[in-house]
Amino acid sequence: MENTIENKAKFFAQYWGQRLLNGKSIVPIRRKISKFDYINVKPISSITDEDAIELGKICGLAMNIIGHRDADKVVLYDDSYKLYINFSSYIWKQKNGAIYHQATLKFYDYLRSKGYALPYMGLSVEVLVEYGWVKLL
Repeated sequence: MENTIENKAKFFAQYWGQRLLNGKSIVPIRRKISKFDYINVKPISSITDEDAIELGKICGLAMNIIGHRDADKVVLYDDSYKLYINFSSYIWKQKNGAIYHQATLKFYDYLRSKGYALPYMGLSVEVLVEYGWVKLL
């Protein structure tokens, strides 16, 4: 995906209505996006315990231990499951060695609503930063 104003506006639309663009709500249709605009978002590595636990709830799990977190992964635990969330490729949970894949859309929607940086259309968060579309808090 090329670094164009049109593509940037499409990316911004995912964060519609949030106050991430210089303290103003993102409403791309009403406001022309410029090459200087960017949104301030949080890296996944700064995910709060509450938000990580909510991801477990989306899977129907009562996660009670927050494990490893880094730039694009979170690992959560409860008594019988280990939930791996890798935002650059997949989301899956494990119980007694069996793997169950989860739909990622609800995870992404939730995290975007909380202002976290996520990959977009094959572009990593690092590329989004290079393009100047996002700045990490």
